[in-house]
Amino acid sequence: MLVVDVRKDAAKRRIWEDAFANALAKHGVAAISSYTLFPDAPPDTNQLITTVQTNGFDGMIVIRRLPTETDMRYVPGFLAAMLSDISSA
Repeated sequence: MLVVDVRKDAAKRRIWEDAFANALAKHGVAAISSYTLFPDAPPDTNQLITTVQTNGFDGMIVIRRLPTETDMRYVPGFLAAMLSDISSA
């Protein structure tokens, strides 16, 4: 299994790839971090295809950090009163 993180920050890329590779190893899956094959930058699609075919990898995991989103919603409330409460006032 080839583990690929597409972030440009080399240190974070190594951390994430190693974390995934180590987690897979705990489950008996042999995994290699892509930075060991491509130390300068994450590989492009064609490099990945060639590498997977040449080295006989069974598959790959691609890691991509998604942007953080914050979504706030306001739902106006309402006050319901019993008709008997209003008429007795």
